[in-house]
Amino acid sequence: MSGIDRSVFEWFVQHRESWLTTIMQVVTTLGGSALLIPLVIGVGAWCRWRGRSWRPLAVLGAVYLGAWAASNAIKALTDRARPPADLAIGHYDSPAFPSGHATHAAAVWVAVAVVVASTTAGRRYRSAIRAGGGSIIVLVGLSRLYLGAHWLTDVLAGWALGALWALLVTGWWYRESVERAGPHPGFSRRRDRR
Repeated sequence: MSGIDRSVFEWFVQHRESWLTTIMQVVTTLGGSALLIPLVIGVGAWCRWRGRSWRPLAVLGAVYLGAWAASNAIKALTDRARPPADLAIGHYDSPAFPSGHATHAAAVWVAVAVVVASTTAGRRYRSAIRAGGGSIIVLVGLSRLYLGAHWLTDVLAGWALGALWALLVTGWWYRESVERAGPHPGFSRRRDRR
């Protein structure tokens, strides 16, 4: 644990309020498997209905499962202790590093934003979808700090791990989709102008 981990932990403990605790307990569910698995299935099914392809569901499933496996493997290797249990709101028994909620939230919400934005016309809508996904990721990480479930470095590592995995998988999927569909007409026109 670094000095900044301790300082951030103490700051959150000192700034707890009962009304905010209730909100953070709800927010943290946005990074839990109980919500993320149905989200992956729901968005995948919606993409299947809209685009007649199961590929988005497979991509979202791969993102979730890969993030889950990676975070659990790293937890087992590092076996880092969580913040003091007597100051935590809730009971947490697995190792701390990286934060599973932060990892899974970053992975799934990035992937959902990429997949849904790719099916949405209009720059404003795509920007709103990406901003919404990013906001959820940040809030989930903050909720883990507020509840005393993790140290700051656990959350930062979870965000990095989840986002990297999601971008690798969705980047591959997007590239494959473009290659299957052929070059985008806008891309061709921009290239011809050079």
